Amino acid sequence: MANTVDTLVAKAPITCPADKFYNFFKLNMNDLVKVCPAVVTGAEVIEGEEGTVGCTKRWKYILGGIPLIATVKIEAISDAGKSITFAVLEGDLLLLYKSFKVTLIVGEGLATWTFAFEKKTILTPPPELYVPLNPVFHERRKHINTKYHFIRDCISKKEVKLENVKSKDQVADIFTKPLKLDVFKNLRFSLGVMNLV
Repeated sequence: MANTVDTLVAKAPITCPADKFYNFFKLNMNDLVKVCPAVVTGAEVIEGEEGTVGCTKRWKYILGGIPLIATVKIEAISDAGKSITFAVLEGDLLLLYKSFKVTLIVGEGLATWTFAFEKKTILTPPPELYVPLNPVFHERRKHINTKYHFIRDCISKKEVKLENVKSKDQVADIFTKPLKLDVFKNLRFSLGVMNLV
């Protein structure tokens, strides 16, 4: 396969000030562990200083129920242009791609993500399968009215109440996880699904 770098551009509306959004990805990206713990499970700086070119982090994340790892380095930062370029150095993503870079450019009311990637084979899936770039997703997302950019702000101000749902009561697990037979049967029963055979 020829060495061609493909690009994919995704634009997402943002409701917070551009500086706040940009600085989150420049200086506080580790907080993704708190903001979306179901997807990002760990982040640690392994080289360099937070928010500077050369800063390298090891990310642990979950995609499709599978725990994955990526080592990502900040390649370029432009405070004037509010842009950051990240390059994946190691990890599960490079099993599918020869190279993978993401550039974030933040403007007033809009964040633009540019994915530059080189597929290893013609069978390598495009990254839009992993990133919610689907226009239907964004069409539905715009109707979600959030008062603050980060849900944790709402939690700290007691505007949102978190409730713990015990694992045994998580009926959606039947559709998203491999389960032991007894757990599967209990969840199936709680959904009212019967085995007719």
